[in-house]
Amino acid sequence: MQGTKSYDVCKHRYTGEIRLMSKSEQHNNRNFDVISYRILSVDKLTELLAEVFPRRYNTYVSMCIEKYDMETAKRKIYESAVTGELQV
Repeated sequence: MQGTKSYDVCKHRYTGEIRLMSKSEQHNNRNFDVISYRILSVDKLTELLAEVFPRRYNTYVSMCIEKYDMETAKRKIYESAVTGELQV
């Protein structure tokens, strides 16, 4: 049985670049540190989600913002980006 690939949101120590990285990518590049979704804006989380779901991210983000409070919406968007599955 194969496990699903999950990602972490990482920030480059020197440039401030934020991107989704797998565990193996983090291991190969030690200049990125894992960060919490709470410090990111909805816009930045939306960009990360767009990498995973290029066609459906706008609809999903709009639904989350309408349905949940801002903190819960950010958590749902983050979880969807890192797991690769839209969280309902």
